[in-house]
Amino acid sequence: MPIPEITEDIINGLASGASLTKGYSYFHSGAVVKLWIEDGVYKAHVEGSELYTVTISGKKGSIQTDCTCPYDWGGVCKHVVAEHIGKLSLSIQNKKPYLDYLLQVYNGFLNKEVFRVVFPKAVNTSEEADYVLGKHNVNLIPPIILDLLIVKGEPEAVFSFGEKHYKEYPEMASPLSTFYLKRNLRDKAIATAEKALEVIQGKRRDFRLGFYLPDQQKELREFLDRCYRTESDYPKIVENLIMLIYQERDIAYYKKMKKAIKTEVEMNAIIERLEKLLDSDYDLLFKIYSLEDDYESMLKLAKKSILFDVFNLVVKKIRDRYPEECFDLYKKKINAFLEDVKNRDAYRQAAYWLKLMKEIPGTQDKFRKYIEHLREKYRRRPAFIDEIKGV
Repeated sequence: MPIPEITEDIINGLASGASLTKGYSYFHSGAVVKLWIEDGVYKAHVEGSELYTVTISGKKGSIQTDCTCPYDWGGVCKHVVAEHIGKLSLSIQNKKPYLDYLLQVYNGFLNKEVFRVVFPKAVNTSEEADYVLGKHNVNLIPPIILDLLIVKGEPEAVFSFGEKHYKEYPEMASPLSTFYLKRNLRDKAIATAEKALEVIQGKRRDFRLGFYLPDQQKELREFLDRCYRTESDYPKIVENLIMLIYQERDIAYYKKMKKAIKTEVEMNAIIERLEKLLDSDYDLLFKIYSLEDDYESMLKLAKKSILFDVFNLVVKKIRDRYPEECFDLYKKKINAFLEDVKNRDAYRQAAYWLKLMKEIPGTQDKFRKYIEHLREKYRRRPAFIDEIKGV
């Protein structure tokens, strides 16, 4: 089936006025998150109150559309319009009205930062970027100007503008560093990303940057991880991965670092440092200890995490090696529940942990004596006795 040609007239003919207006707004706000061709038809994912799938098929002059949204008020929905606009192949003259509309909307918004994801999707050619940059009645923020200069593709303009503004707007460092790297300026790319990270560390309480700091740090650190070379940047590689582990709490970065570390002594020092950095993130510490087969540290972690969800995972991992210690930890947890004399749910929890305690190898005699003790001690609590009948 031939791929249908999409024109502005076709869009206007398919949709009502309301869907047209909202569709243009959806497209310019970046709601069309994915476009592709499958079996001779256009498909797209468009973000609305949910993620909708739009399909466009047919021949010239006979367009069939479908959307997974519930719209049923005549004409196509706004999601279909947004995808159609994404398919338009327009000359700069024909696209100017859309760019003017985007700039008009931009001027009316107080929070200009939200448009950072919009302009790269709407402006695709050097000619379009030049047109937008030439609009003197629009005060574009520096990050958007840099993105447009990159689309324009004039290296000296990108370098000059980026260097001037990225320390004030460290979110500019990622595209600027990438631009440097593509032109084989690796040292400059690394220096820019590293300086931006320093700036971000000092702007943690900057309200303007508040929502972007975590993502920007991750993006810059992952960029540096790709740029660093083992033979010349080994200490930086290690430090950068430690900070990624700390900031992102993702075991994948630890696995990567584990492959990079050269000696066991160094690895032990890093784990000790991570224990301090991660503090009470027992889930991640458990994953680290599991990778290292460090059962002693897992036992210490079980003692500290007795009130947390990860406790059961830790005990299951170590109970074959430390059955007596795990039995006592379960006992401590069960006794804590039994202190709540008025809560039936506490008795259910106690029964649940008793069943887990029963599974510990080599402790059957201790378990039998313990549960007999509980039945005797709490014989006047019929609700509890009822809960543990099947244990």
